[in-house]
Amino acid sequence: MVKAKTGLTGLVCVGNTLMGDDGIGIILSELLRNESLPGNTRVFEKGTGNLAVFYALSGLARAIIIDAVDFGGRPGESRCFTIEDITTDKDCSGLSLHECDLMAIIDLFHKLNIQPPDITIYAIQPEEIMPKKELSSILKTKLSKYTEEIIRLADSTER
Repeated sequence: MVKAKTGLTGLVCVGNTLMGDDGIGIILSELLRNESLPGNTRVFEKGTGNLAVFYALSGLARAIIIDAVDFGGRPGESRCFTIEDITTDKDCSGLSLHECDLMAIIDLFHKLNIQPPDITIYAIQPEEIMPKKELSSILKTKLSKYTEEIIRLADSTER
């Protein structure tokens, strides 16, 4: 199996800013770019396309995927998950993260005989995902908290 060539950690931010809280990953990518990140950490803004996320993950040693995820928590709550924590029952015939999911991307790595990076999902429980161009007030008030948590998480994966 082909392994990553670098020790790079990627903050892979996904979402759709036209769908309210679903845009949290993209909003955080903009904020994270203005922060002092740990040594070998880079921000990747990837929208909702599976292939874009696959290419961002390719060549990374570690990845933190930042996204709105309905995990049944309180709106605005954040949690970290690993690939082992995830189960899926989605039909993965499409090319959008909303039609498919991370497990299809991991499956593609295996089919291509490429070692996927170590992945942590930094998940934020949305309050509402609906057509609108702004985050809910609960997520807006926690932007600095999310940014700090993600930077700490990236720093801990660098060691």
